[in-house]
Amino acid sequence: MKAVLVRKPYGEENAGIAEVPDPVPQRDEIVVKVQYAGLNPIDINVVRNKTVYGLKPDPHIPGSEISGVAETSGKNIKKGDRVILYSRWFDGTCKYCKSGREYLCINGGIFGVLTNGGYCEKISVPEKMLLRIPDGVKIEDAVSIPVGGLTALHALNRTGAAAGEKLLVYGASGNTGLFAIILGMYRGMEVSAVSTKEWVKKYGASAVYRHDKIPADLKADVIINSLGGDIFAESLDHVAPGGKIATFGVFNGANVQVNLAKIYTQELEIIGTTGGTVAEMKVLLEMMQEHSIHLPTDKVFGIDQMKEAIQAYSGRTNGRILLRVQ
Repeated sequence: MKAVLVRKPYGEENAGIAEVPDPVPQRDEIVVKVQYAGLNPIDINVVRNKTVYGLKPDPHIPGSEISGVAETSGKNIKKGDRVILYSRWFDGTCKYCKSGREYLCINGGIFGVLTNGGYCEKISVPEKMLLRIPDGVKIEDAVSIPVGGLTALHALNRTGAAAGEKLLVYGASGNTGLFAIILGMYRGMEVSAVSTKEWVKKYGASAVYRHDKIPADLKADVIINSLGGDIFAESLDHVAPGGKIATFGVFNGANVQVNLAKIYTQELEIIGTTGGTVAEMKVLLEMMQEHSIHLPTDKVFGIDQMKEAIQAYSGRTNGRILLRVQ
């Protein structure tokens, strides 16, 4: 089968199409014909070998966000079902899995990082990692759930974000940012966005600001910050006393200097959050169906256009960058 394969010394110039063996399903695994794959910062970091998790095997097939059609049947998933992948390997037996936190599995990891990913024609994964896409949800919309949607929902859940609270979303035109806006709106929150893209207002933001133009008196109960770096330090100026910042990205850098006095004198909470649970992913699928949630797509590329897709991601203006596999 065809796959995107990235080799040392890595980088998009060393990522190209190669022929690799078809997957051989193991016990309790389902073979999925991949149709769409998402492009996220984690995938770009995999191509560039800059993940914080380590990368294997080498050469490597990237791709953590996958939707497709089941080619084999299991107990619950049947051949022909449209499915999305829960993008975390988990054994179901460790203390985190038993508490419903599969994303922290001691023996697991991120699909497409600690194992080969889904930028290929077929994958074979345990049935427990697959969820059926409900009727009425487009497969190209569903592909945004496993990384972007789930990360945003879990972050909001971790902060206890509630109706009537003020929500400020950094990186609002990105995949996780858009989902945070949409989900915050459906929770009854007053949502403001930090972005240069005014079009995010169409998805539930009541106001949009550049990061250096946020009014000094804007104080949010909850901040979603997926950017990191100096932007994270700046966001401390916009947390209301007793408020919370959820962080899950380091696109602008992992190291940052913060004013600890601001944190303890105002009793702020900084909450690290990653991924989400299988149960949360099921809830998100139901919400997608109930509210007919649609994510804007800027461009769709073939898997033989990896370099062009990454370039488009950096300059995108109107939504998601997707890969169409077949």
